[in-house]
Amino acid sequence: VHGEGCQLPLSISEPSAPTLPPIPLLKSRGMSRCKEYLKGFLAQVEAKAGQEKGQLAEEFQEIKARTLAFRQQQAISNEAGCNKENIKKNRYKDILPYDQTRVVVNLLAEECQADYINASFIQGVDNKRCYIATQGPLAHTVLDFWRMIWQYKVKVIVMACREVEMGKKKCERYWPSAEETLQFGPFSVAQVR
Repeated sequence: VHGEGCQLPLSISEPSAPTLPPIPLLKSRGMSRCKEYLKGFLAQVEAKAGQEKGQLAEEFQEIKARTLAFRQQQAISNEAGCNKENIKKNRYKDILPYDQTRVVVNLLAEECQADYINASFIQGVDNKRCYIATQGPLAHTVLDFWRMIWQYKVKVIVMACREVEMGKKKCERYWPSAEETLQFGPFSVAQVR
């Protein structure tokens, strides 16, 4: 888990399926490459934030407007995110995954009746699925988050928000402290040293 200057190597395991090994940790060479990319991105964001006041917000609004126009031109839908059962899984009403690129999670058991999570696959330059973008989980979607991490064998999580920003909850805590193991459904999540 990466965010706000912290790096927590985590291990996730599923006790109910002992034949499945835990997701392997990213090798240090790959981790350092991820750190370089993340530092570069954060440097760009800080540089933009230091420029003329409001420029970063203007760029965000420009992206939002272009996204809406593109969606209309391409007839892209987000019906899954608007589904009655799924609406409560969206942190924000206006940020929904496109049906064509949304992440579909496998069902674990009868209590997990939906394959929906507010997450999308993002393509890289070679048109392959490069990474997953998702919202900060809600209290009732943390299990869905870990289902996705497990299913797609995610090795690096970059958290681009704080748990609380300007007094408003932006992300449910989905990672354990140093000495604890958290249980999310069948998944045990612990820091590794």
